[in-house]
Order: sequence, then C-alpha cells, then structure tokens
Amino acid sequence: MSDGFLTLVPKQDHFEEAEAVAAKVIAWLVSRKIIKPFQADCVLGAPFGYPPDKNSVTVIKDGDSYHFKLITNGLEVRTERTYFQGYESFEPIVIQCPACYTNLIEGLDLMDYYQETLEEKYQSILVQVDKAIDEWYEGKTSIIPCPACGSAESITKYHFESPRGFSNLGFTFWNWSHAFKEDFIQEFEQVLGCPITIVPGVI
Repeated sequence: MSDGFLTLVPKQDHFEEAEAVAAKVIAWLVSRKIIKPFQADCVLGAPFGYPPDKNSVTVIKDGDSYHFKLITNGLEVRTERTYFQGYESFEPIVIQCPACYTNLIEGLDLMDYYQETLEEKYQSILVQVDKAIDEWYEGKTSIIPCPACGSAESITKYHFESPRGFSNLGFTFWNWSHAFKEDFIQEFEQVLGCPITIVPGVI
C-alpha cells in the first residue's frame, strides 16, 4: 500500500528563526486539538512526528477518520533548507516564468524527454533548472533567465506543472487526506504569516 502526503510549504524561501515559527504553528495545531502535544514514530520522512488528535478530521475535506488507523499518520515538521516535491519523477510539462508567464518548455514532447532525444533548446532549459535547484540548496544565487522577456528570476519564483516548494520550513501531513478545507488553509497562513504552496504526493 502506498502512502500519501500533503506538505504545506511557505512561499518564503528562508526564515531567520525557522524553529521558532515552526513552534508557533505546532502550538496552534495543538491548541486546536488537530495534533497531539507529543511526538511518536508516525511519519516516514523523519524519526518522529506529531500524531493526529481528535479534531484532525474537521480540517480535511473528506472528513474521514481512516488515518487514525494507520501507522504512518502524523505531522512531520522540517526546519532545514528543503526542495519540496510531491513525486520522485519529474515530467517537464510547465516551467513558467513568473514575470511574463511564458512556459519555457512549451511544445516539449515527453516521448523525446524519456528517450533522451530532446531538442537543444529544451535540454538547455532543463539543465539550467537542475543547476538552479542545486545552487539554491547550497545557498547560492539560483537565477534562471527567461528567453522570452529577458527577466532573471530565482528558481523559487517559477511555476511548475506539479506544485513544489523551496523553503527552510515545511509541514508534511502523512495519509490525512487528498485535500484540506479552505478555512483551515487560510488560518494556517495567518498563523504562519505568509501564503503557502500545497504540495501533494504519494510514495
């Protein structure tokens, strides 16, 4: 059986006090009885996570308490620089410039991608993306120039077909649901102090 997750990633790639911000969010979730105030072996991405509490079912759209029955069912909190993605494989369908909204790989044939017979212009862009992600991990400038409008933006600002996030803070809910309720996401953003990207995934 596969395990699903939803990661809430701030649209802010660096927090000076990531652990303090994480503690604030955790305290809020505990006060709402969405998670329990202790850690246990209930996540896959870290040694320990926070188990769900009785009100966790009130923030998910399907309202199903099935996750209570699973071994992997907790909240994993990360406070280190992380590139959050939902799936192991990456299909290059959309890499959209945040300035002019041009899809830099418009027209790319996925068959050519898998057979490694891409045109040079597509190959060049994908190489730049991989390099920018590596540079971001290393704390360097991670800029991708847009061939359409000439703007030079950080990789963290680009839009991809499948959601992904760049931050030193992230909250991964394991096997809770396929979606959270909108009011919960709005409250989460208020407590966090910035908008978030929701990154779904299955492993």
